[in-house]
Amino acid sequence: MKHILRAFSLTTLVSLASVCHAQTETKASNNYFKTASTPKYGVYILGGVAMPYTDVNTSAKAGFSFGVQGQIKATYFLDAALDIQMGKLSAGDSRANSSNRLMRFENKTFSAAAVARLSPLKFLNNIQHKTPLYYLSNLYVGTGIGLLKSKVEANRFVDPTFVYIGNYAGTNVFLPVEFGITAPVYEMKNKSSINVNLNYRVCFVMNDKIDGYTTPVVLNDKNDVFNVFNIGIGYRW
Repeated sequence: MKHILRAFSLTTLVSLASVCHAQTETKASNNYFKTASTPKYGVYILGGVAMPYTDVNTSAKAGFSFGVQGQIKATYFLDAALDIQMGKLSAGDSRANSSNRLMRFENKTFSAAAVARLSPLKFLNNIQHKTPLYYLSNLYVGTGIGLLKSKVEANRFVDPTFVYIGNYAGTNVFLPVEFGITAPVYEMKNKSSINVNLNYRVCFVMNDKIDGYTTPVVLNDKNDVFNVFNIGIGYRW
């Protein structure tokens, strides 16, 4: 009888230990390892508008931006993205020409950026599929580093507070800060999906030359900035 009780007790303990271990693994899997059931890779085509904020403070004309982006899911709540984009930035007086010397520039740009995107709402537990919270959990904030190649055409401008650089051509580092949302519009049985990505990015350039003009530090110690709003259509698998 004692042997039977001992065997029964040992079996019970092993069973309880197995259940506890399974529950722990399930909880960990639900909270931290959801990546396995989520598309890991994505490719997007991007298109949108670009606006400069530079020394040329007269009316800016909305430029354009288009490109491609690749994404990889590092964890359930963290994505990494790499994109290349081409576009145009412009601002200044529309009457500017070589004879009147009004302030105006146009910059044909090529950029590459790598960013990390965090989706804070995905830290919440028990997000049900295709509920409002499911879609809102795809909101993200991100930052990273980028390179901007400029090809500037700037009208010669005579003003003692400005330094005319002219047709500046160079490559500069910029720091992108962005927010947006990636929403699935069609989900397939193999867990791949067609997605739409809305992204607003502020790019802090590490110099003051992308408009073809600079100002003395005593008057303006801020570097140039440009903003890009993109809509992306992509496939995730």
